Amino acid sequence: MKLYSLIKDLKKNSLLGLVQVVVYTVEFQKCGLPHSHICLFMHSDYKLPTVEHIDQVISAEIPNKDDDPELYALVSEFMMHGPCGSDNPKCPCMIDSKCSKNFPKTFREHTSVDENGYPIYRRHNDGSFVEKSGVKLDIRSVVPYHKLLLKRYQAHINVEWCNQGDSIRYLFKYINKGSDRATVEVVQCNNADDNDDAVDEIKTTMIVDIFLHVKLCGVYSNLMFISGLLLLSGFLFIFMDKKMLYTMLTMILKMSSINSLIVAGSQEKKGFFISRIHTVSPNLGEAYFLRILLNKVKGPKCFLDIRTVNGHVCSTFRDACYALGILEDDREYIDTIEEASHSGSGYYLRYLFSTMLKSNSLSRPCFVWEKTWQYLSDGILYNQQLRLKTPGLSLSEDQVKNLTLYEIEIFLLQNNSSLKDFDGMPYPDHESVSFSNNRLITEELDFERMNLLQEFYQLLGSLTIEQRDVFDDIIKNVKQKKGGVFFVYGYGGTWKTFLWKTLSAALRLEGEIVLNVSSSGIASLLLTGGRTAHSRFIIPLNLIEYSFCSITPESDVAELLKKTSLIIWDEALMIHKHAFEALDRSLKDILGCHLRSNSKLPFGGKTIVFGGDFRQILHVVPNGSRQDIVNASISSSYIWSNCKVLRITKNMSLSLQTSNIEETTTFAKWLLDIGEGKVGGLNDGEAIIDIPYYILINDSSDPIVTP
Repeated sequence: MKLYSLIKDLKKNSLLGLVQVVVYTVEFQKCGLPHSHICLFMHSDYKLPTVEHIDQVISAEIPNKDDDPELYALVSEFMMHGPCGSDNPKCPCMIDSKCSKNFPKTFREHTSVDENGYPIYRRHNDGSFVEKSGVKLDIRSVVPYHKLLLKRYQAHINVEWCNQGDSIRYLFKYINKGSDRATVEVVQCNNADDNDDAVDEIKTTMIVDIFLHVKLCGVYSNLMFISGLLLLSGFLFIFMDKKMLYTMLTMILKMSSINSLIVAGSQEKKGFFISRIHTVSPNLGEAYFLRILLNKVKGPKCFLDIRTVNGHVCSTFRDACYALGILEDDREYIDTIEEASHSGSGYYLRYLFSTMLKSNSLSRPCFVWEKTWQYLSDGILYNQQLRLKTPGLSLSEDQVKNLTLYEIEIFLLQNNSSLKDFDGMPYPDHESVSFSNNRLITEELDFERMNLLQEFYQLLGSLTIEQRDVFDDIIKNVKQKKGGVFFVYGYGGTWKTFLWKTLSAALRLEGEIVLNVSSSGIASLLLTGGRTAHSRFIIPLNLIEYSFCSITPESDVAELLKKTSLIIWDEALMIHKHAFEALDRSLKDILGCHLRSNSKLPFGGKTIVFGGDFRQILHVVPNGSRQDIVNASISSSYIWSNCKVLRITKNMSLSLQTSNIEETTTFAKWLLDIGEGKVGGLNDGEAIIDIPYYILINDSSDPIVTP
């Protein structure tokens, strides 16, 4: 009753505006109560063309308890998601320790629409919350709703705005998923009591496919007989005997109300009706080419007229298609895929294309692929986002094509065929597919190329001469793919982090992977995609001289390291040398499995850049002497002999102070002298240092304005 009332309010009473069409389905879940999915096709005057209009209809905020206590109570009871996540890990929405509905959402000042056409609703961070099961849920956990609908029906009614076909495809999944098929076999009975005059149904009738049919909006299926082929209300029959056919027709016409009958070209009309030609699979051969001709040939009175082209009668419908020039460029197959894309899923389209390939009916398969790959790749990105649990994942065009070809190849292999059997068809790179299914690799390649290109040119143009020399030296080594170990030695203020960002942007623009790590968690936040070294390389916390990283050769981390072109390790001097040696042994072990010579190269032949300043704090050795601290640094490791030291000396931070260049230069030199132990005379780590007068604060009453 409540559902019918809701439909009436939406359609007849125009509660949300003038509605042209209402489509709904009731879903019966195994572990939940039945619920309805409703889609409204609004009149052009009510299509909510801007995000400002969305805010007037849909809300995702917690109402003020004092202004509208009724609505506040309803939102608290029906429209709050959760609690889930760490507060309730056993919540049904939790999959792999994450909320499958992507709650809680993020705070947003304004409503917007993302690149996939989905709205991102306004959620002000006003401090309001609802307490549910002892957990305080803020505005990020509100499910979008309509205020009037919620008050009237007092139930969970999630209201969303759609502006693309993909957004509403879920509603029609039971229609678009394809036909339900059944194989029926009629066997002859050997019972002696049977009548000898019984009709042999095996020889006269064969049911080859059954389709679900729905009578909708006054549209009725035609009953059509074509050379022994009967299409009726979605049922497809093949008859070998016309007498058997007409017996079947008589029975069916008595049981159904069909407005149109077409038998061998004759037609009897009863009332107004809208007819349509059934979709025919290319696997049916002549029936498929006949359907093509029915859309092209005008006014045929018999099958002979359909096969006649310029006065010449073709022997088959396929020959007629070629004579008309329909199949010369495979245009009809392209149109078929485009037509199917309006209602079929990407999975169905890839299966359809595989069927076309296997039927050997395409003149130029590669041409059809190039014209339709965007339709065939529908759902590939979304599936990858689900598989890798990365909602914001983006893939390049080549990656999408490769994954699409891979799925088509799977279809073909299941039918003892392959893309290699078709001339000109590209073949998927299985190694790239394997990498695409690796979440770690995908994250490192997930960068917006246009923004990255703009950032790179800006960074490159700001490099100093010293930084540019270091940049060119490292990039040249990476492109040679021979491996190498570098140590960029520069004190604080020389903008080593700026150099790391430039190196990363340059290589990522070429589709290469750069791993940015740091010995310090705070320093890693300054790097693009930065992680701590312990987290990225799974370095043991308790290191010994012969430690290895906890990486197995076939793990995702190992695959990431194989694909990596450059490793940048910032603040390297703050960690024990055993960490570098553990990574060195692990990379030799992992990369040596594929090429034995890699096991003899530093870090398995990978290019790695360390950065740091010996003037700053070194690794802390508990209760260790000065000698112990120096012995724990990378300069005391066997790796140091393979390091190429690159120096940068210009203090960029102080160079920006142009008010007093002479004073700035003096201050920069004084800082270097402190770091090198030249200030305070000879000392053993302890000295008295005189602070220059021009950096002292003389007015202690107001130190901020003191020059």
